[in-house]
Amino acid sequence: MRNSDSTKTTILLIEDDAKDRSLILSVLRDQYNVEVAADYSQAESKIKKANFDIVFLDLMLPARQGSRIQEDGELGFKLLKLIRESEPLIPIVVISALTSTKMVLRILQEGIVDFIVKDDFEDQLPMIMRRAELIRQGRIEQLILRCESRVPENNQLVFASPAMEKVIDQITNVAREDISVLLLGETGFGKEVVAREIHARSPRSTGPFVSVNCGAIAQGLLESELFGHEKGAFTGADKRKVGLFELAHNGTLFLDEITEMPFDLQVKLLRVLQENNFRRVGGEKSLSVNVRIITATNKEVESEVKAKRFREDLFYRIAVMQVTVQPLRERTEDIECLVQHFIDKYRPGSDIGLSPKVIRTLKNYNWPGNVRELENVVQRILSIFKGNKGTIYPRDVVSCIPTTRQDLIPVEDGQYDLAWIEKQVIEKALQHFRTQAEAVKHLGISESKLRRKIQEFGIIYKRGRKSQTEVDLSQLGEPERKLQMIRDFVKKHDTFKTSDIVELLDGVANKTAIAKLNELIDAGEIVRISRGIYESR
Repeated sequence: MRNSDSTKTTILLIEDDAKDRSLILSVLRDQYNVEVAADYSQAESKIKKANFDIVFLDLMLPARQGSRIQEDGELGFKLLKLIRESEPLIPIVVISALTSTKMVLRILQEGIVDFIVKDDFEDQLPMIMRRAELIRQGRIEQLILRCESRVPENNQLVFASPAMEKVIDQITNVAREDISVLLLGETGFGKEVVAREIHARSPRSTGPFVSVNCGAIAQGLLESELFGHEKGAFTGADKRKVGLFELAHNGTLFLDEITEMPFDLQVKLLRVLQENNFRRVGGEKSLSVNVRIITATNKEVESEVKAKRFREDLFYRIAVMQVTVQPLRERTEDIECLVQHFIDKYRPGSDIGLSPKVIRTLKNYNWPGNVRELENVVQRILSIFKGNKGTIYPRDVVSCIPTTRQDLIPVEDGQYDLAWIEKQVIEKALQHFRTQAEAVKHLGISESKLRRKIQEFGIIYKRGRKSQTEVDLSQLGEPERKLQMIRDFVKKHDTFKTSDIVELLDGVANKTAIAKLNELIDAGEIVRISRGIYESR
């Protein structure tokens, strides 16, 4: 992934042919940061793990079917789809030796930037790169403008998913009509935010917006809260109280958790909706009111009606239009922009971001509490991360990031010894993550402490390295000797920097060290996880 201080464009090159890959790299590497994938699985892994500015894709990746190898482009089109779904802003440039009109038309229909014939790669590259970078910048600017135009200053609806686009279309349509709306969805999806958005887009937007959670008020008090009461209406009513219906006159009244309303009070609500008037508790005078009703619930209203807990006639009154908001786990595209929104909300003016690995962890979580739970997690993360600038990594906030239920370690009866539990956690982390460096990020401890714990608990841990056979360096030529020195170094270190290799090779030029590291990347022995930082495979 490209660091924020990098001045170069980062390219992912997907090319299976070693000769063509070497030729293309020789053209690209002087001007750009380049990551290489030699087959479909490597490409898929890199796309999911890192961010790129542009993708160069050889469409004719070979696909094996038993003993046969097919090069019909289907594997390449599969990658096209994967890139479009995971990173829709990234321009894609297809490189191929094939130039059939049918294939070119199909490629262009996929929305790629251009099609380069391998033989003319060097000549076409400057024009293609200018076009790709302009397209990417234009897409980013369009997204920013779209977000700015749809998000009010307060109670923002923040989203990036097609599912929420549909909700916005529904909101726009129902807002124009002065009809009752029922919002459906799980707890924590932001019902009041949606209700406020409907109000803000409606002809009543200059009027008041009043909200109440019917499940949060004791049954005996909800009637007084909605309709108000006269002085002396009941014990403790020492003065007249104006109800929420009066306060919402000429505006919108939002009744959250409507299915929690007592059955006898539902009758009175139905009468208000039918006749547009009501009486305060203990009062005799009818008061006229002009209010739009928006309701919400996380329950299946039809089931509540069948169970005789909710009036069928009231249901028809409040559900003239229904808007369903999907749970956050079904629209994970919204998570990243919601996280940034909450960072801006609770740490305004800061330049804080979450690493791709943290974002992936958040996207993999089930979010039973939906957006409200995500907001709480971001608040916890910010309470631990001190400062207003930087990137947050898993090791920084391991205690704040939700863990899926299947990742939890069950504690059986009698096994409450803390050392035993610590051993189980370390063993599971070592099994789950490929390297110690990866495990410590999630355990929240240093590598040296992890090694001490492995020894202390007698944990048997096989690193899964390549062959540990020593090579006699004296028998190798100078280029091979340096490469083998790096290989021996890599065997002993999970992660390392370019500067480590410069020092290992007695202060060679930075460019020389990077060239050697690129050879190991091409060989699939190491991967570059960020600028100047590498990880053994």
